[in-house]
Amino acid sequence: ILSLHSSFVNIFVQAQDISNGKTITVTGSGIISDSYSVSGVTVLVGDMSCSNVGIVATSPNDIINCTLTNYEADYYYVDVHVDNKGLASVSSSSAPGPLRNASLPVSAYPSLLLQPKISSVDPPFGSLQGGTKVEVIGNGFSVISTRLQVTIGECTCNILHTTFSAITCRIECDQSNLPSNGAAAVAISINGYDVSGEYFTFSNMATPMVDQVVPPDNGSAISAGDVITINGQNLDGDTVSVKLVSIAAASFQSS
Repeated sequence: ILSLHSSFVNIFVQAQDISNGKTITVTGSGIISDSYSVSGVTVLVGDMSCSNVGIVATSPNDIINCTLTNYEADYYYVDVHVDNKGLASVSSSSAPGPLRNASLPVSAYPSLLLQPKISSVDPPFGSLQGGTKVEVIGNGFSVISTRLQVTIGECTCNILHTTFSAITCRIECDQSNLPSNGAAAVAISINGYDVSGEYFTFSNMATPMVDQVVPPDNGSAISAGDVITINGQNLDGDTVSVKLVSIAAASFQSS
C-alpha cells in the first residue's frame, strides 16, 4: 500500500497520444512503498479520473501510468489520491503539503497541458461551393459548441453536433472568395489552443453542377404541384434537396 505520507519528489507529468485518448505518466520518487495495491490509487487530471492505472516500482523513480479518454483540451492540475489516506503530497521546499494550494504558484504543482488532436476527416473531399457536411474525428474537443471554432482553409465549418472525440459541421465559404481546387488544412481552436491536422480537398469532381432546369411540359409558368427536371452532374447523393427562390420578374419592353 502507498505509505500514509506518500509524496512526490521532483515529480514529472507527461501525456502521450493514443488512438482513443492520451496515456498519462506520473513519475517521481517516494511514491511507492515495498508493497502496494493498484486498486487503491486514483490519478485525477482536473476532476477527471484516469482509467487503467498501472504502477511500476523503479529506482530511483516510481512510475504511474493511466489512460484518459474523454477530455477537453486545456491546462489541468494532476493529483494522486490514495484510498483511506487522501491526496499525496509534494515533498519540496517550494511546495510542501497538498498538491494544490491557492497560496502557492501554479508552477509549484504538477500540471499538464492536454492538447487537442485531429485524427481524420470524413468525407475527405467535397464541393468547391462549400455546403459539405463533415465529421472531424480526434480527441480533446468539447461538448459545448461555443468553445470550439472549426475552419477548413479559408472557409468556416458551422458546428452541428460535438462530443469530446467528434465534431460534425457544415462547410460555409464566402461566395466572393471560394476555395480553389485542392487540399485545405482542417484547424480547430478550443479554449485558446489551436491545432491543425488532416486535409479536406475541395474538388471539381465532387462539386454538383446544374446544367439545365426544364420547366413543366406545357411550357407555362411554374406553380405548386408542377414537376420540373434538373439536369447536371454529381447530383446523386444520400440526401438531395432543391430550393426554389422567388425573384422579381424583369421588366421587358418590346420593340
